[in-house]
Amino acid sequence: MREIVQLQVGACGNNIGEGFWQDVNKQHGIDASGASTSSQEKQVEKIKVFYKELKENKYQPRAVVVDLDPENITNLRSGYLGKILPSDHFIAGEYGCRTWPRGHYTDGAELLDSIMESIHKEVEECDCLQGFQMFHSLGGGTGSGLGSLLLENLLEHYPSNIQSAYSVVYSRLVSDEVIEPYNAVLALSRLIENSEECFLIDNESLYNIVTKSLEVKTPSYKVFNHNIVPAISSSTYSLRFPSQLNSDLRKRALNLVPFPEQHFLTLSFAPLTCGAGYGEVTPLTQLTQQIFDVNNSLSGCDIRQGHLMAASGMYHGPFSSKEIDDQMSYMRAMNHDVIANWMPDSIKLDGSDITPCDLPTAASLIANTTSIKRVFSRIRDQFWAMYKRKAFLHGYTRDGMDWMEFDEALAMLDDLIDAYTNLEVTTSTGDEGNAEEESTNNDNNTNDLPPLIF
Repeated sequence: MREIVQLQVGACGNNIGEGFWQDVNKQHGIDASGASTSSQEKQVEKIKVFYKELKENKYQPRAVVVDLDPENITNLRSGYLGKILPSDHFIAGEYGCRTWPRGHYTDGAELLDSIMESIHKEVEECDCLQGFQMFHSLGGGTGSGLGSLLLENLLEHYPSNIQSAYSVVYSRLVSDEVIEPYNAVLALSRLIENSEECFLIDNESLYNIVTKSLEVKTPSYKVFNHNIVPAISSSTYSLRFPSQLNSDLRKRALNLVPFPEQHFLTLSFAPLTCGAGYGEVTPLTQLTQQIFDVNNSLSGCDIRQGHLMAASGMYHGPFSSKEIDDQMSYMRAMNHDVIANWMPDSIKLDGSDITPCDLPTAASLIANTTSIKRVFSRIRDQFWAMYKRKAFLHGYTRDGMDWMEFDEALAMLDDLIDAYTNLEVTTSTGDEGNAEEESTNNDNNTNDLPPLIF
């Protein structure tokens, strides 16, 4: 069995991680004590990817929980995670931190040996490690700084394994921490270098979804996480259950990352809820429309504003393979102008009867699209507005940073944005000659399907 070790870093990463394990335990038929109550063979067939077996029918998540704020760790130990993980899987610092260098160079560095020792213990209990999965934020000092440090050390100690990250992008609509653009740009430079897959989850997009689509007047991080958790759970389905699509981290990267630098992926999910309506069944055609709609993108990316290089969809519910295949054919035909024609069969779909978070039907979409550059551009602009005035830099330089690190990180982000822009130009030039022909060839397969509206 090829195992994955999960790392949860900072308050944001651990809040998401706690919800993730609650949902994943339900899907695999595991109660809070770790005992398996599963009645289906497929629930336990690949269970050792994310769990280790302590004894017969007794399982424990392969997870390491880290936070520099000791109060957060105390709360986690007294909550759900404390029931499913032993105490030595929780690693706490002495004080929380706000800046990237404190998480990377000072407070976080002091914990590095303890964290890596815990990770090494988990790896030693694996038969064939495939990689790591990390939850963290880009705005906070712990998630950005310590998260960056862990990525660097994991690459050094496990260079042949895949590093996958779920990274939450800050938003000034929900946070008043002015230095978050600095933390985000510094963290992104490490994600560019040290990860193979990075799922961006944008709090600004979630805020717009929750306030406009779900009509929640005063959204909280709890409401945000309520929609993040099922999306992440769905995106890991093929890793945890028997599947022909993206059955491990390396295959997922192979299918979704055409170029090493462009490994930043978007995540969409349907239906999005605010805690109610779990009994409602969403039809397959509606799920398809929603996961390709910007209003259901947790990454804040409108696919139609860029070019789609690759995508992987997962449907949950009583859907047949033919229904899913028909949806894929129709979607490709109606949206050929945004799909890169140099990536044949770049959109893959699969189905499952196991649903996340007790939803009767659901769907998720992982996409590699050039429209993600707009999230990077927003971060860069907010960073530059402060950096050109050298505002707040004293809080970074006094903790061991040099101004050159800001310049290097900003240059890497600029290069990434330029690379996505060049791909858009190249794809637009290449698509013009084949768009009409591709549309004609696919029309024959889509006569009986309702229109897909973005």
